[in-house]
Amino acid sequence: MYSDWHGRRILFLEDLFILPEHRSRSYGSLFFQNMSQVADTKGMKLAWEVNRDNFNQRAFFESKGAVNSTHKVGFFMGGDALTRQASHYLDHRVEINQQEENEREIN
Repeated sequence: MYSDWHGRRILFLEDLFILPEHRSRSYGSLFFQNMSQVADTKGMKLAWEVNRDNFNQRAFFESKGAVNSTHKVGFFMGGDALTRQASHYLDHRVEINQQEENEREIN
């Protein structure tokens, strides 16, 4: 990801799931430390999302020094809504190109 607010790249962790039989063996911590090392080495920040109701995960990440950014609102789009938005791209692009061409002719 790229943060235009911070003007830098962000390593975004989509999902972290440890199989139940492997939990409490520090694999999550090891993986998290490795992702932190990758982000730090490349001069990036590290970001991820946690389900609001998953208090165990939230406590885990906060214990590592992560900052809870509940002031932000996350969005997700898939399925029909994504297909609908994608289908408008070409028509909208042509419309914008035509507007730009008209502005150039005026100027």
